[in-house]
Amino acid sequence: REIHINSGGDYVVTVLNELGCPSSASIYIGTLESPELTLHPIDTSYFCGSSTVLKAEGEGNFEWNTETTGPVLEVQSSGTYCVSLTNFYDCTVSDCVTIFKGESVDAAIEVIGDSSFCNGGSVNLVASGGKAFKWNTGEYNVDTITVYQSGNYVVTVSNEAGCEDEAQQEIVVYPSVTASIEPSGFVSICYGDSL
Repeated sequence: REIHINSGGDYVVTVLNELGCPSSASIYIGTLESPELTLHPIDTSYFCGSSTVLKAEGEGNFEWNTETTGPVLEVQSSGTYCVSLTNFYDCTVSDCVTIFKGESVDAAIEVIGDSSFCNGGSVNLVASGGKAFKWNTGEYNVDTITVYQSGNYVVTVSNEAGCEDEAQQEIVVYPSVTASIEPSGFVSICYGDSL
């Protein structure tokens, strides 16, 4: 006969023969220490760019389901990545995390009108390339702003995955011109004449 145990300690078995006479045997089962494993990131997450790095912490030998060894794994695509940690006692624990690669953002600004104009005018700047927009003028979540002054206008565009890109546009506003006519020397005309 056999039993399954999940904790250490002293185990004693008593057997009776056909005459009812008992016989006992004992064994001590020691419990080995399991390794402590921490995987970063802890939860499902997105990454932007070409790759991201997963990091495992603990004492022992690390092996990933990509057949890579060591505590650090660089990944370039979406997937579920698992790591196993085996300690000195040959005890093993595992953990997994699911990673999604976010779609890249290509921010752009379209100038509706001229990027340079005279004082008193204005121009619309329209951002594109994502879902959320943040301008350096303070406007949030609007893709179009109207500008009246010279400056470098910058918009940060992001998508649902939190991936970002930046675009900028220089606007030049020319100062107003005041026209005047000043005669050179003394000028006189007769009634009905013109100058």
